[in-house]
Amino acid sequence: MDTVDAPDAGSGLTVVFVGPLLACFEQLAAAARRRGVRTVWIGYPYSAVRRARARMFVSQVTTAYDVDSLAAALREIGPETITDIQASEQVLSHTVAAAARARVGPALQAELERRLHLGDKLVMSLTLAAAGVRVPRALDASNVTAQQAVAELGLPLVVKGRLANGGVTVHIVHSVAEAARASAAVAQFGGPMYEQFIAGRTLSYVASYGGGGHVLTEGVYLSSRVGHAEVAPPDHVVTLDRPLHRATGRTVLGLVGGSGLVNMNLIEDDQGQGWVHDINLRPWGTVVALRRAGVDFADDYVRIHSGDLTGESGNVVRAGEQVDVFPSAVLGRATTSIPAAFVLWARLLPRYLRWTGLGYVLAESVRSALIIVRDRWRARRRPRR
Repeated sequence: MDTVDAPDAGSGLTVVFVGPLLACFEQLAAAARRRGVRTVWIGYPYSAVRRARARMFVSQVTTAYDVDSLAAALREIGPETITDIQASEQVLSHTVAAAARARVGPALQAELERRLHLGDKLVMSLTLAAAGVRVPRALDASNVTAQQAVAELGLPLVVKGRLANGGVTVHIVHSVAEAARASAAVAQFGGPMYEQFIAGRTLSYVASYGGGGHVLTEGVYLSSRVGHAEVAPPDHVVTLDRPLHRATGRTVLGLVGGSGLVNMNLIEDDQGQGWVHDINLRPWGTVVALRRAGVDFADDYVRIHSGDLTGESGNVVRAGEQVDVFPSAVLGRATTSIPAAFVLWARLLPRYLRWTGLGYVLAESVRSALIIVRDRWRARRRPRR
């Protein structure tokens, strides 16, 4: 699906992004804007430099500092005109409260509250387990000690925050003492939880879907990464044909309800069984890059929020594709060869100009160049042994 973007497909839609402008939000915002969507970013808060950068690919940029100022910003946008609000997990509870004060539409408010409820990783895990979905066993750390968790779930053990993104709070521990320390470290992220460790490799299931679990597009891929720690998306993905995992994904969509974009992590064990261990009801870091595999999730997102589900559905990401993700792939390549990174940048440039526009490509190219220069400077200053 590599056709010319429809510049008026999203005319009349307003999508607001709140908090840290995650890489997935940036690319969705840039791609949606190219389809006529009015995009607004409310930094919560962010520096003047970040705001200036965002203006290169977002229609409108403002800032807020607490729930009251966030509500005021939403009222200034026009709460009755807001189609969707995307917020990172760290600020979702504040976003839901601010949306209620600003009196956004009741359907949007209900959707935000659904995301907040299911954004709690323990709640999601227990919900899926109760429905018979294969998930690692999970325990609420507020109800059990580290020693009890180890006795019940064994070692190694996974300790993670209940409200977090990008795996930043995930700890794999090998003793009761490590479990106790990790639990204290992640307490600020909605409280800690313990989870059974499942050996295997992590795959991603991604989908766009309408009401009633009606799937527009879905796919499974394996990520690899050699790049920069500051960039959330993987450097490279390989798309896979996994009918059983897609069936699991569709079951999960029917359970969580709502509509939009979802990404789900599964651990594939030695028997090929998938264990669902993380679900995010929002876009993901390869949401635009997967156009290389014959699908267009940004277009699906606009169709869903336009109420236009008359087009194609049941699309599956083309298996066997090797997809480089901009800009993280460039940063990863730069760790070994600057000329190779430049060649990759030149190869990806025409695609992303078309998919996300000049503003986004320029912003990310400049930022990536600065990161590469900084890392080279640090490497030269590092004492040699």
